[in-house]
Amino acid sequence: MKPAAEKIRARILVPSTIVLLLLVGSVAITAYLHQQFTIETATHSRVAGIRGLLEEKLAAEAEVFGGFVDLVEKDEDIQQAWVRRDRGALLLRARQILDGFPTS
Repeated sequence: MKPAAEKIRARILVPSTIVLLLLVGSVAITAYLHQQFTIETATHSRVAGIRGLLEEKLAAEAEVFGGFVDLVEKDEDIQQAWVRRDRGALLLRARQILDGFPTS
């Protein structure tokens, strides 16, 4: 009777073991894929946030430099110093203008 009982056990245990292993494997794979998706989503969110901050900073810097260009266009002393290639006068006049700019 033992061989019949062993056959029954084998007929029950082997498929049950296979199903259990497949279930555990599929849960592990699903958990891994979910974790990867979560990491990618968080990374994309951070990149989008950083991209937005960078665009804001670049826009602010461009505005400051645009204002500086306007000042240089209106200041005859800087233009004359540029034409004369007088670095000392350029530095002096530029420093006077830049001292009035807010620092970030």
